[in-house]
Amino acid sequence: MHSYNANVKELQDTPGSEYFSILSKKAHEGALNQAKIDVAEARMKGEIGEAEKKGKMKQEISKIDADTAVLETKRKAEKAKADSELMNRQTELDASVQISKITTKRQTEMKDAELQKQVESKRAETELERLRASEVTKSKVARESAQENADAAYYTEQKAADARLYKHKMDADAAYI
Repeated sequence: MHSYNANVKELQDTPGSEYFSILSKKAHEGALNQAKIDVAEARMKGEIGEAEKKGKMKQEISKIDADTAVLETKRKAEKAKADSELMNRQTELDASVQISKITTKRQTEMKDAELQKQVESKRAETELERLRASEVTKSKVARESAQENADAAYYTEQKAADARLYKHKMDADAAYI
């Protein structure tokens, strides 16, 4: 028997028959079971929907975190590059200043060395003149001393020769006599 859109309570069983009451229980149990199924499906859909929403939320959060990390990394890289360029420029400027200082120092040292060389040259010329004067004086003294020694030797030789001549003359005169 099929009943469409009927109110089961209105129908009553005859004494000794429980058909409508069982049918009513069946409909009631079917409706209860269908309600349980519907509730379970609704819960399942709710939990699935909630899990999907949580998953999407986590994905969106992860995506935002990843984008933020990428942007932060880019900013750090840009800052590191800017810092590096600044440091390179500072190093170039420091090197330029050092080179200028060294160049100035070298030029000053070269000028000092040139002046020192001129002073030493004048000093050497003065010393050379002094030594020449000293050598000339020593040379004159040595020459005069050598002349005197030569004169003394000549005089001694002359006297010895005169003495020998005199002795020969005396020996010859003595032999002649």
